[in-house]
Amino acid sequence: MASVGTIIPTVTSLVANLDAKLPVAVSIIIHNANDKDAGLLNIDVWGYGNAPRAPLSRLSTFNLRIASSYQSINGGLQYGKLLRQDIDVEEDCKMWLDNCLEHHGQDCDEPSWWNELQPPSGPHFRLIDVYTMRIVQIDMANLRKQDRPKYAALSYVWGAAGSQALNLHVRNLESLSAQLEGQMPPIAKTIRDAIAVTGRLGLQYIWVDSLCIIQKDDRYEDDPDARKSQIEQMDSIFGHAAVTLVAADGLDAEAGLCGISTRPVRNQIARGIRPNVNVLLAVKYNDTYGKWDTRAWTLQEKLLSKRMLIFNGGYASYHCQHGVLREDMPGSHAGSGPPQISWVSSLPDDSGVSKIKRAWDGAPVLLRSPFFTEYAKLLAQYTGRDMTDSRDSLNAVMGLLKVLEKMANTNRPQGTLGGTNAQAPLGHTLYGLPEKYLDLALLWHPPAAKGVHLTKRAHDYLPSWSWAAWEIGKDPDYHPDTKKKYHTQPGVRFEEPFWVSTQDDLSLKKVIARKAGNKQPAEERFKPLVMWYRSLTPPLPQGTLRGSQSTADLGNGAAAEAPLALVPVNGHGLGLAFDPADEEELRRFKEDAIKLRTGSASDPPTDLAPPSVPTGIPIDNRHLVCETQVARFRLRVTKPRQEILWKPSAKRGKGLDVDTELIIHEAEILDSSDTVVGRVIPTDHQRSLSSSLYDFILLSESQYWGDEDRVDVSGLPLFNVMFVEWDTRGEFATRLGVGKVQKSAWWAAQPTTEVVIL
Repeated sequence: MASVGTIIPTVTSLVANLDAKLPVAVSIIIHNANDKDAGLLNIDVWGYGNAPRAPLSRLSTFNLRIASSYQSINGGLQYGKLLRQDIDVEEDCKMWLDNCLEHHGQDCDEPSWWNELQPPSGPHFRLIDVYTMRIVQIDMANLRKQDRPKYAALSYVWGAAGSQALNLHVRNLESLSAQLEGQMPPIAKTIRDAIAVTGRLGLQYIWVDSLCIIQKDDRYEDDPDARKSQIEQMDSIFGHAAVTLVAADGLDAEAGLCGISTRPVRNQIARGIRPNVNVLLAVKYNDTYGKWDTRAWTLQEKLLSKRMLIFNGGYASYHCQHGVLREDMPGSHAGSGPPQISWVSSLPDDSGVSKIKRAWDGAPVLLRSPFFTEYAKLLAQYTGRDMTDSRDSLNAVMGLLKVLEKMANTNRPQGTLGGTNAQAPLGHTLYGLPEKYLDLALLWHPPAAKGVHLTKRAHDYLPSWSWAAWEIGKDPDYHPDTKKKYHTQPGVRFEEPFWVSTQDDLSLKKVIARKAGNKQPAEERFKPLVMWYRSLTPPLPQGTLRGSQSTADLGNGAAAEAPLALVPVNGHGLGLAFDPADEEELRRFKEDAIKLRTGSASDPPTDLAPPSVPTGIPIDNRHLVCETQVARFRLRVTKPRQEILWKPSAKRGKGLDVDTELIIHEAEILDSSDTVVGRVIPTDHQRSLSSSLYDFILLSESQYWGDEDRVDVSGLPLFNVMFVEWDTRGEFATRLGVGKVQKSAWWAAQPTTEVVIL
C-alpha cells in the first residue's frame, strides 16, 4: 500500500509531464488482501489552480469499495454490497447485530456509563411478544442474567398520529395482554414495522412506550403511579435493550420504517471493472436524523442505547461502540454519513482528589469538575429540543441525569428527582440541578444567540430557579412547512471555564479550557457564599388550593401549623459537596457563609440553625431557602453584547481561532448615581424592564465580567447575584435573571439580610 508521503512527489512529477490542457491527475491507494481495509480504494484528485504559480493541491477526495461478501476481521466486518430495492434485515441488519453480540463483549454490552445498571423491574414493566402479538409482563430483576430475554426498544416521533393509534390504557390492558391484532384503533404503522423487524432480527420481544406504558386517560380510569414507575427507569429500559430501533425520518407514528413496509428510492453507483468484480461508490446517506433528533424524549433514548439500528432516508445503519455499519460498506470505508452517535462519556474517578488548588498568593481556587462539564454539555443539547407536553421537561431527561449522577457518585446513595428522599443527602438532583454543585448550577443562562429566548412554561409547577421551568422560544424564521431540515435550538448554557489570554490592547481574551489542550482542570473563578436549605415535603397535588389541606391530611394528627422542617443541602448548607481531601477548605468556606448570615466579622459560631420561616407559608421540596443579603438597583437595557470564545488553532503554532460567538442579551446594573456597577442577564430578555428599583439577592463570589479592559484582576472582586421579583404576599421570590455586581457597589447599596424563599 502506498503512503501519502510517496504519493505527493509521484503525482507532482506526473502532473508536470502532462499536457497543459489536462493539469489533473488521480492517485489511488489500494489496500492489499492482508490489510484490515482490504478492498478499499482511497481516491484523490490532484491539480493546479488557475492562479499564477499555483501549487499542486488536492481538489477532491473520496473512497471506492470493491464489492465483496462479509468478512469478520478482529471482531469487525469488512464488506462491499450491491443494494437490493428494500432493506435486507436478515442478511444485513441481523448480521450486524449478531456480530456485535458475539465479538464486541463488554465494550457494547456494558459501555463505560452502564455502571452495573439494574434491569427494568416491577409489576408495570411490559414488553410486546412479537411471536404471539400480545403484551406480556416480565420482571427482569427476578431473573438470572443469563435467563433475561433479549429485547429491542423503539425510538420514534409520536406526533398527533401516535395519540390516535392504539395505546395502552387501564381499560384495555386485559384485552391487549391477550391479543394486539384486531384492535381499534389499530397499531400505528411505525410500531407495526418495528415489530416485524424485531422478529426478523431473531428477537422475541420489543419495548414500545405507547403499548408498554399505561398512557394518560382523562375520560376513564388512569394509573399515574404505573406510568411514573416506568418513566423513572428509562435508563434501565433503554440501557438493557439489545438494540434500539430508530425511525429517524418519520414525522409521526404513521410514517412507518421506510424500506420495510414501503419501498424507497435507493440510488447506488456501481460499475463492473471485470467479470464478477464491481466497484462501489458510497451511497449518500442523510447527514442528519431529521425531526427525531430534535425531540426532547429522544435524546436520552439515543444516548442511553447500547446499540442502534437507524432507519433514515430509505437506508439502514447500525451504530455501536465499535463504529458505524451501512448497507453498502462500513462507515469507516464510506468516509461520509450517517453521523456517528455521541455516546455518553465516562467520567474519570476523581474520588479523594482535591478540587481546590492554590493561587500564587495562597488563596484557594476551585476547579471545574468533570461531572459538571458533562452536565453542562447535556443541558445545552437537551434544553434546545422540542417537547409536546411541557410538564415532561424533567421526565424526558430523568434517565440521563440518573446515569450521570451514578457515574459521579458510585459509592454514594442515590435520591430521586425533586429531592424527596431524605435518606440521600448527597448526590441527587433538585429539580434538574445537581445538589452537590447547586451553587454553580443556579448560574445557568439563557441561550446566547440571535432569535432565541426563554419563556416561562405555561404551568407553574416547576420552580423558577430551575432551567426546567423555562422553554426555548422558536426561531422566528422557523416554519415546519417550509423548513425541510429540522434543527435544534441553542440550549441553556453555563459560563465556560477559560484560561486567561490578552488581546493586543491587553484586554481579556477567553480561551476555552476544555479545548486548550491543557489537561489540568480549569478554574471556576467562583466561591460559594450562601447556605441553602430545602424542605423534604412533596408539593400538594396540582389544582389543590392553598389552605385547603385538612389537618387529617397531614397524617398522625399533626397540627396544620406544624413547624417547618428544613435540611441543609449537602449536609452542611453550602451548594458544593467537598471530598475529604478538601475538608479544611470546606470549614473556611462555611465560616465565611456564617459570617455573612450573622454579620459577625470575627468568632462566628461553628454552625447555624436553618432560617426561621413564618408558620403558614406553604413550603415544599420545590423551594430553596437561604438567609442572604438583598439590595436594590435600577436597570438599563443595552444592545446585545458580542463575546468571543477562543480555542488553539488547529494549525500548530498559528495562535488562536474563534470557537464560539456569543450574543448576550443583558442589562446594566446602575447605582444611585447612574454609574454602571454590574450586569445582569434576564432569563427572558423579551420581558420589558422599567426604571424602577429591582431586588437582587447575593449568591456567591466571582472574578471576571467577561470583557475586562485589563486581565490583572486580583481575587474575586464581584458578587454573583440573582435578579428577583416577589409574589403579592411578599413571601416567595421568582428568578428573573442572574448577573454580577461590584462588591464595593453592593456594600454601598446598604443591603439588608433577609430570609429568601425561591
